[in-house]
Amino acid sequence: IDGISVVTLSNLGIWQNVINTAMPNSKFMSQNTVDNFSEILSHSQFPFFTTNLTSSKELQENPGFRRKEFFIKDESAMIDYYINYRKEDKRELNSIISKIKQIWEKYM
Repeated sequence: IDGISVVTLSNLGIWQNVINTAMPNSKFMSQNTVDNFSEILSHSQFPFFTTNLTSSKELQENPGFRRKEFFIKDESAMIDYYINYRKEDKRELNSIISKIKQIWEKYM
């Protein structure tokens, strides 16, 4: 997919280096807000990226949304995440940890 134009959100964190390395000939149209990002996507056919934790759900609920999701399974697109917390905070964090696991497992 190197060489295509892609709409992205700004501040991609660790993903910025991944896409810059894997797609040096692509043009990235970075948007500072989700509203701008969504507006461009709703009026264009540009591709965009999401992760298994951030989805295009809001866009897909739009009746005019005509895009097909596909997964990039290249090893360079896989990143391990770890969470550290104090044992005494586990009870407070259980619900969010369960939610992340539930979302994560859909894409494994």
